[in-house]
Formats: sequence, C-alpha cells, structure tokens
Amino acid sequence: MLKNFKRIFSIVLAFGLSMNLCACKNSMMSRSLNHREIDTLDSIFESMPKDFYFSSGAGALETHIEMKADGSFIGRYHNWEMGEIGDNYPDGTIYSCSFTGQFCTPEQIDEYRYVTKLEFLEIEGTPGNEYYEDNMRYVYSEPYGFEDADEFFIYLPGCPLNDVSEGFLFWAFFHTQMQETLPLEYYGLYNVGGEAGFVGVADVITLAVKYHNILLAQASVCCDN
Repeated sequence: MLKNFKRIFSIVLAFGLSMNLCACKNSMMSRSLNHREIDTLDSIFESMPKDFYFSSGAGALETHIEMKADGSFIGRYHNWEMGEIGDNYPDGTIYSCSFTGQFCTPEQIDEYRYVTKLEFLEIEGTPGNEYYEDNMRYVYSEPYGFEDADEFFIYLPGCPLNDVSEGFLFWAFFHTQMQETLPLEYYGLYNVGGEAGFVGVADVITLAVKYHNILLAQASVCCDN
C-alpha cells in the first residue's frame, strides 16, 4: 500500500512540475482558447457571465443586472439605510427599483475590449414615490450605476490593466497591484458617463471547464516538447 502511495505521489509531483514548466504559456494558451470560443459566437454577450454586480463594497447598496445573449437585461437595485427612520418606519428605509434595458451591438476595439451604447432603460415605478410596510419605508429610486449612462466599455479576461479605465478598477474587487491583466474569470462592464464598474465572474462550472481545457492543452504542449 505504501509503495502504491509513493508511486501515485511521484506521478502527481511529476505532473505538477510539468505544469510549472508550462506556466509561462498559461496566459497565451488561455487567451487563444477564449478567443477561439468568442469567434464562433454571434455576439460577445454570449460569452459573458449572466450576472453583473455594481456595489460600493460596504453596506447594503448593490445593483445587479442579469444579461441575456442578445444584450438585453433585467436588473434590481436596493440600498437599505438603517439610520433613516421615523415614526412609521422604525426599522429604516430601503431605496430600490426594478428595471429592464438593452445594449446596442458592441463594436470591437481590440482583442480584449469592446464598446457599446445603452439603447434604452425602463424603470418600474416613479422615482421619489414611497410607501410604508412592515415598519419600513420603501422609496422608488433610479438604478445606482446607471447615472449618465450612454457609452459602456466591455473588458474581457486577460485585458491589460493599462488598457482598463481607472474608473472601472476603482470598483474591481481584486488586488490590482498584484495583477497586470484582468483575472481569467473577470469580465468588466463600465459605464463611462457615470464612472461605474459592473463586475461579472464566470460561474464555477464554466470556470472549472475552462481551467480543465487549459490544463489539458498545456499538458499536450509539454508532451509534444
């Protein structure tokens, strides 16, 4: 049994070392795989995660949009202000709205960047109207992150950070000091006018399959060499 364990361990160790020898090819391999996939799609939106979030990173303020392959989306914004209370709402105030929208067909800038425009945005309810329920005040609001919304940049994984707007990086939840490119799983949607950055992360299954394919490709390259 110990002999079998040592044999398995040696195989795993050897495979790990071969992966390290190919690490320098990781970025190139993942980039080529990503863009071969994108080339077969009708729209860049098909390759993007379904869910994008814009958040302050603190408190209960967040805008979530759910993207579709044709560039249309549905969204929800909420912000719970526990300190805004009154006689009829001792538990605080919630600013919120539901909305739908559509992005125009994106134009490619380079390998990692696209630009699109917001075709329309429709909000349910009238901003400023309010009602009271369950000891709380609910206020219809404009969606946070869509202020002055017109032009949007789309950033793909692997995009050099030098080509990414500082306005987007301000909202990105990863250590930009330790990165030279957007991480493999990160997609960006940046509202230029409102300087608001929405972040989408590939789902766990899709990401696992992508890493698996990259590792297989790397192993093939190493074996060929």
